[in-house]
Amino acid sequence: WNLYKDTPAGPAALRTQEAEFAGPDWGLGQRSFQFLASGNIVCVVSDPKKSGSELAVLNVTTNTLSPIGCPYTNLGSLSVSSSLLATLGGSSLKVSAVVFTAIPEGAAAEGPAEWTEVRFASKMNLDEGYLSEPQAVEFPTAGGKMAHML
Repeated sequence: WNLYKDTPAGPAALRTQEAEFAGPDWGLGQRSFQFLASGNIVCVVSDPKKSGSELAVLNVTTNTLSPIGCPYTNLGSLSVSSSLLATLGGSSLKVSAVVFTAIPEGAAAEGPAEWTEVRFASKMNLDEGYLSEPQAVEFPTAGGKMAHML
């Protein structure tokens, strides 16, 4: 799943990278990318060589990607307003929650963002010592290809 723009020569990828920039957004209002007022796109990026996903701002003019510092690796249902970015965020160590942050633009997108957790999916609180964090592993397969797993 990649993001494309319409050009006179036909569809063109906004960014060519071995990663997913969108998902099956037809499922119950799921939104893995949103347009910002600047025309840039905030998106969930899933790299098969990493565990989990991350948030980034895709500059549609330069096709550059600026990561948004985020403690969550399970992300979805992005929503933007004039100044806020909200999403469902969770990780192997954090219960899923509705979270939000100020919308980063340009160079301000890099580095950690301050996130506010609004409501958690569960009141259960487990000690992180009982939880394991997935790690990405890759290994060679037939035909010189690489396989990826968590």
